[in-house]
Amino acid sequence: MAGLIVDTSPLIFLGQLGRIPLLERRAPVFVPSAVLREVERGTTKDPRTLPAVQLLLESGKASLGKIAPSPSFLPELGEGERSVLYLAGAMKEASILLDERRARRIAEASGFKVEGTAFFLLEALGARALSRSEFKSDIQRLQRLNYFIAPHLLQRVLVLADQL
Repeated sequence: MAGLIVDTSPLIFLGQLGRIPLLERRAPVFVPSAVLREVERGTTKDPRTLPAVQLLLESGKASLGKIAPSPSFLPELGEGERSVLYLAGAMKEASILLDERRARRIAEASGFKVEGTAFFLLEALGARALSRSEFKSDIQRLQRLNYFIAPHLLQRVLVLADQL
């Protein structure tokens, strides 16, 4: 089954931007249980994300991924990233929304389609779910929120956005 599996940091950044509803366009969306727990633990930093994620789950526009890897599965990664990759392996055709560099490398080496938060927003711009000014504002806000994107990737995102 194709779908989009979302990790913690993209959920938090999208929540801080008020963009969780953009995930609905990529249904079916899957949030591993470990990712939801990490979002719950992070609510003191961002009280907007958890209610938006819960609404997405309650509406049926996202599902909770309840399978979990053993502790020996990719122990070098955090619990959320491990769960995302484990669920992706079980689903085979799913895409992954993931920002953490080490987990992205493992996912890409395993043949998964991986995108980060900035490219997710770029895709939303291309689909006309965001206006050009909303997109540029969101990219600037991401940087103020300590979202890391390599300078060459940021430049690529901005060039691609100008071409849309």
